Amino acid sequence: MSNPTELGSEDGAKLEALVDEATSDRISGLVYWIALFYGAFGILVAMNQTFSWDVGGYVLVDNAYYYLLIAIFLPLSFLIFPARDADRYHVPIYDWALATICLVAAMFLSYNGGEMVEQGWDIVAPLEPTIAAAAICFLSLEAVRRAGGNALFIIATMFFLFPLWADVAPGFLWGFSKEPVELVRAHAMGFESIIGVPMRVAGNLLIGFLIFGSALVVTGGGDFFMDFASALMGR
Repeated sequence: MSNPTELGSEDGAKLEALVDEATSDRISGLVYWIALFYGAFGILVAMNQTFSWDVGGYVLVDNAYYYLLIAIFLPLSFLIFPARDADRYHVPIYDWALATICLVAAMFLSYNGGEMVEQGWDIVAPLEPTIAAAAICFLSLEAVRRAGGNALFIIATMFFLFPLWADVAPGFLWGFSKEPVELVRAHAMGFESIIGVPMRVAGNLLIGFLIFGSALVVTGGGDFFMDFASALMGR
């Protein structure tokens, strides 16, 4: 009979093999170097915001920073995760197009972050930011479908579309309804949806914890603290 440690290590090895099989065929060549560059750049951007380095004397307002993170990491979803099984082994041209659209739209919103807050673009906005907001909304949903599966996509889509008929919802679910254009503005340029609490937590806290955890793993500090905790528990 195998002990739990052996079973745990075997399960971990199988899980790593499945992850490698699912992703390694697309994370290669140009996609690999793009992901590496974007990841490193995203870490530098997060550190600049966290430690207030203000490189070049330019200070990013909060929403501009979050849109910049979206511009860095969201396009990778279309290069790493395939839209269908037939594209598991290559990145088709439409995925490159979606990644480019996502990058341009998010960079546009990041560049205009200050003006967005000053003029209340989440309520009334010019045509260009409205188009960018619509692109970010639909590309975010597609990224959820690719990375999280159809079940999560359906749930996210239901919450995304709910304000369209909130005025006919019963009881405590009732609310003011929005037109489709108002909907994409509120989701993409408001502070309660795409750049809501989860995005703020990821941008302000989670990236730092991931960097710290990775540093512990690489330096061996993780094993030390695990052994120390086990010793305290008498194991």
